[in-house]
Amino acid sequence: MRRSPVKPKSLYRELTMTLIAVVSMVAIVVGVLEYVYAVQRQAAQFDRAVERYETDLHQLLELPLWNVDDALVEKIGSAISTNADLAFVAIRDENERIIYRHGKQDGELITRDIMIKHHG
Repeated sequence: MRRSPVKPKSLYRELTMTLIAVVSMVAIVVGVLEYVYAVQRQAAQFDRAVERYETDLHQLLELPLWNVDDALVEKIGSAISTNADLAFVAIRDENERIIYRHGKQDGELITRDIMIKHHG
């Protein structure tokens, strides 16, 4: 039996393969870190938007709810419902009676309950 001659491994090939592996690993790590950072940034933006909505809703609805002005609460509710960021809006009084409702509740939505208390 005749053996085929063994070719010595090329240094160029080994360096190329090592470089490819290192660059790939760095790219993967950078991609994962960038994804984590983007998710955190979006979560922070979402939280700031929710805080703005809470503040606005509190200011808009405090007196009409306190004065039991259901007609004005419904007008405010329909104005709020035009916001594309809000998929579902339900405004209840202190007895949990629904004064205004718009949209369809979906189990996949992120929900926030906002308690509005009258100051003074």
